[in-house]
Amino acid sequence: MAQMFTSADLHIWLAPLYHGSIPGVMKNCLDWLEVTANRYEPYLTDKTVGLICWADGLQAMQGINAMDAIAKSLRAWPLPFSVPIVRSALFDGNDKRKFLRCISISLKSLSALQPQKNRKNDYKSFVT
Repeated sequence: MAQMFTSADLHIWLAPLYHGSIPGVMKNCLDWLEVTANRYEPYLTDKTVGLICWADGLQAMQGINAMDAIAKSLRAWPLPFSVPIVRSALFDGNDKRKFLRCISISLKSLSALQPQKNRKNDYKSFVT
């Protein structure tokens, strides 16, 4: 799993808001990146991460903020554009594909953003 995370150039993290943050299963998965701690470029160094969260009302931003902080602590670069989604926009009793359409639009929006080039090792300027 850690190999899949570190070999991907772009990550898109999708999560529901769960008791004010991301689900424990997702956090546990990210915690396993600790096995890369001794590598030359540990964790998700210089990877680009897009963030999508859904919740009731504006609370989805709590999940976005949590994922943003986690991505930065793993040395990744969260995209400046994130997608908070109101949960009621995802599900409709008459249309089971509404969720997939909403997520598909969100993914297209995030994938249209191109990561900046030549920023490798920018974080080292802050280390003395």
